[in-house]
Amino acid sequence: MGKPMRRLIVLGIFAIAASGAARADVFTVASRPVADEKAVFATVESISVVPARSRIGGTVVQLNVREGDPVTRGQVIASIGDEKLVLQMKSLDAQIDALHAQSDQAQIDFDRIQGLVDRGIMPRVKLDEARTALNVAENGLRARTAERAVVQQQLNEGQVLAPADGRVLKKLVAVGSVMLQGDALVTIAQQNFKLRLRVPEHHARFLKAGDKVRVDGA
Repeated sequence: MGKPMRRLIVLGIFAIAASGAARADVFTVASRPVADEKAVFATVESISVVPARSRIGGTVVQLNVREGDPVTRGQVIASIGDEKLVLQMKSLDAQIDALHAQSDQAQIDFDRIQGLVDRGIMPRVKLDEARTALNVAENGLRARTAERAVVQQQLNEGQVLAPADGRVLKKLVAVGSVMLQGDALVTIAQQNFKLRLRVPEHHARFLKAGDKVRVDGA
């Protein structure tokens, strides 16, 4: 009987000591907000992206911008050459030079014949013929000059212009690329941006208007 009694006494002392320690520590429970940040991927994107397109077909002979470069509306960002137009321009220049010489000679002949007719040396019919030759030469010169202006305008359209202010987002071609009329050479991000967050669905349902978002650079 002696040994079991001693065990009960010892256990009783331990229980009293434990209960005394529990009564000595007092804890207060209170609610407070806890920051529970979740890391998600995000990108800064332009609200509007516009392409800079070629106005004629040909080969890219010059590309003046790189990705990330700022551009302004109307800035020349590339040039497209059409060898057929260049050859046509050279041909027209040669024809115009010849027609200039022909027109000058026709004017000289007309003035000479007019003087002879005025003095009664030549019949008036010769003056009419000379006037007709002069008109033909001048009309031919005007026609070729107008045709050259059209070709020059087509060559000018080989310049690719920035359609809006912004920044070059992506180059789509390289020098030497063959382009068709209307093909895009670069894309330009206009200066209006938005932050796009990739939030998982089980997190997105807890978001509400007014919540703060911290953006850290990667």
